[in-house]
Order: sequence, then structure tokens, then C-alpha cells
Amino acid sequence: MEMSVLYYLEGWHEKNHKLEFPKLEDLRIARCPKLKSIPCTPSLRNFAVHYPRRIKLLEISKMPMITSSKLRISLDFNHIEPDAFKPPRNVEFMELRGFENVIPLEEDDKESWQNMALRRLIISTSSCFFSGGRSKLALGFWKYFQSLETLEIDSCDALCSWPEHEFRSLKCLKELRIFGCENFTYSSQVSSSENDADGEDLLPRLEKLHISGCPKLVEIPNRYKSLKSLRLGSCPSLSNEGLNWLKNLHELKELELAHCEGLKSLPDGLEDLNSLMHLSLIGCPGIESIPEGLQQRLLNFRLTL
Repeated sequence: MEMSVLYYLEGWHEKNHKLEFPKLEDLRIARCPKLKSIPCTPSLRNFAVHYPRRIKLLEISKMPMITSSKLRISLDFNHIEPDAFKPPRNVEFMELRGFENVIPLEEDDKESWQNMALRRLIISTSSCFFSGGRSKLALGFWKYFQSLETLEIDSCDALCSWPEHEFRSLKCLKELRIFGCENFTYSSQVSSSENDADGEDLLPRLEKLHISGCPKLVEIPNRYKSLKSLRLGSCPSLSNEGLNWLKNLHELKELELAHCEGLKSLPDGLEDLNSLMHLSLIGCPGIESIPEGLQQRLLNFRLTL
């Protein structure tokens, strides 16, 4: 069911009780600025709400969605009143856009944020999830993301430094994509001595890392030794020094470097990576050659000037 551009709809009530749709599985609400509540939908599988003005995020957090459900929320910039939010327990996929003046729902009961079903998350044009944003409570959200396997961060200007503190709870993450974050650089949140003392991979199960459209990115932290696929695109400030640790990625199978004009050559030591089978070099004029031994071993090699 889709409810769209209903400027005068305020609620879902019939006489003295709340309207219920017991078998409804899909619901989309868009541009209903006066709507204050959501109908009772005990069988809801897919829910999308765009630009709610009066619906409290807390109500969405408590929705009884069924297992493996999907949730999409887009807030506009007029959503200025502080609001609290946490993912509904049974949501498996969630997309959040425009989350600015939002804080995590504080709960003392660990069972309320452990064993969440959430596996895939997209965060777009939102500042409240990162400590560089306006929210000082950013870390409070990430306890709900412990079971994440795929994370995409898109067009979040508040992402300035590499979010080590935010990522510490993501022990199950397998795929990370960061796109179009204009202010994103390396600038580690923790000191090198802390990193050395820790000694553990920040994301121990991470297999795929894709970063694109981050013009200020100069370096990738060397704490992802489980990587099998690395794709870097449109990161002109990226330097050879920032990638020299790639020689330690003994499970790396695929490497793509696209439009990274700051690279003057291939990172050192790639010829020693016996696992590397696929290499793509696109629009990197500084890279003029690859080691002969590496070229002979590759199953797939793409070079585009």
C-alpha cells in the first residue's frame, strides 16, 4: 500500500481505536506532513517513510515488523526537533537518509540491542552517526549494528576521520562501501601507539572494501588483513605511502585502482602476493608499468589510460 502527497492526513484511527491492517506486508508513506502516527501492521515486511514531519522515530523503532524485513527512512532538513531512534529488532535491511538531529535511544537492557537481525545498512547524507558530526552521542548507535555484514556510507560530510571508534563493534562486517564523502581523510581517531598496542584487525572479517569519490582521502589504515577485494576510485589525494601496506594482504584476490592520480606507481610488494589474480588500473597516469612476475601470474588484467 502506498500513501503519497496526502497533505491533510493526520492519523489512522477509526472511532476510538487505532486502525489495523493485519495482513499488510508492504507500506510506503511519502510527503504526508501532518501524519502523526503509523497504522497497526503486525505482518509488515517492507516499510518506507519519506519526509515525515510529525511521526516520531520512536514509534518506528517499536514497530512489530516480521523477521527479515526491510526499513527505509528519509528525513528532510526541516526535521529539526531532536528525536531518538533504534532499529526495530526484526529488520534485516535498513536505509537511513537525512539523519541530522537524531540521537540513539538509550537502553540499559543489553537484550534490547544484542542479537539484532540487522545485516545490511545504508547511511546517506547523515551526520549523527559519526563523532565528527553535530551529535556527541554517535557511538550510541553502533551498539545496534553488531551483526552487520554489509555497510554502505554515502555522501556523509560529517565523516572526516577514519571511524575506528564507531567500527569497533562491527566484528561481523564483511563488506564496506564508502562513496562521495567530501571531507573523508585518514586522520586516525587513535594514536599509532594505541594501534600498535591493540594489534588486532579493526574489522576482523572484512573481505570487501570499496571507496570512491573521496577527494581528500590520503591513506587507508593497515588493519584489514582479511581483505580479498579492494576497489579505490576517484581518490586523487591517495599516495603510494598510504598503500604500501597492501603487500601484507596475503588473501587479496582483486585490486582495482581508478582515477587515483596521486599514485606514481603500483604499491610496493604486490608481485609477492600469490593470491592476487585480478588487477584493474583505470585512469592512473602515474602507473606506467607493473612487475613482470605479477603480469604473468594474473588471470585478469585491465589497463585503461
